[in-house]
Amino acid sequence: MSIRIPGGHLLNTNNLEKAGLPALFAGMMNQDTKNYSAEEMSRELQKLGSSISVFDGTEDITFQVQTQVKNLDATLKLLEERMFRPKFNQDDLARLVKQQLEAFKMAKTEPSSIADEVFDKINYGDKHILGVSTDGTEETLKSFTLADVQSYYDNYMTSQKCACSSCRRHQRRRGYYLNSHS
Repeated sequence: MSIRIPGGHLLNTNNLEKAGLPALFAGMMNQDTKNYSAEEMSRELQKLGSSISVFDGTEDITFQVQTQVKNLDATLKLLEERMFRPKFNQDDLARLVKQQLEAFKMAKTEPSSIADEVFDKINYGDKHILGVSTDGTEETLKSFTLADVQSYYDNYMTSQKCACSSCRRHQRRRGYYLNSHS
C-alpha cells in the first residue's frame, strides 16, 4: 500500500533555499516516534513481517507499507504512529545531515552522479528547482533546523489531495489487483 501526500521537491519551486527539505523530512519521518524508537519500530515491524518506509519524490512524500493481510491491522497501527506521532530530535537531524554531506562528497567522485547533476543544470539551469538535486545542496542542507522539519510537517502533512493505492493478491485467480483512491 502506498500513501502519497503532495509536496516533494517541486514544493520549493519558488524557494531554492529550501531545496532538499522534503528529502530530509522523509528521512526524519523514518526515525523515532513519540511511542517508539526507530529500533523498537523496526523490531515490531520485523515481528509482523511488515515494513513501513517514507521517501520523497519530485511531487510527493510517500509512505509505503508492505504486510501480510493477517497482519494488516497491527501494521496500520504502526503506520498511524509513524504518520501522526513523529518525534523530531536534534541527534537524528545531525546524523542525517552528516550522512547526506558524506553522500555529496562521494557523489563528486562518481561519473554517473556528476553526469546527472550536469544534465539537470544544462536542461533547467541552476536557478530552477529541477536543476537542483532532490537532496538539496551542501549549503541548504547545513541551514536546516528542527523548526524547518516541524514546519514542513505542520504545513504539508495533510489529507488534501492525498492518494492511497494498494495491491493485493486475489487467491482464486492468482492475479493482482491495484486499488487506487484519492
